Amino acid sequence: MSVTQVTSGTVTIAAFNYPVCPPDRYCAATLTVVTLTVSWSGNDRPAAGNVIDLFGTAVKGSLTPVGYQPSSACHIDWC
Repeated sequence: MSVTQVTSGTVTIAAFNYPVCPPDRYCAATLTVVTLTVSWSGNDRPAAGNVIDLFGTAVKGSLTPVGYQPSSACHIDWC
């Protein structure tokens, strides 16, 4: 996931949404980008531009973050 925006109280992340594709098809044209903005304050937040694996507790329509770690994936703007 790519951190695309950080404000004083939120962090926005973006990721590619890979659709289910039958083994005999090439489905890259249906790739979409999804974003999620979560409430997150304090000093222990990722910076915009970082690529992370985000951990948290799922709640309906969102996530309560409990931490993250750096990821070796490429940033969504560069993939």
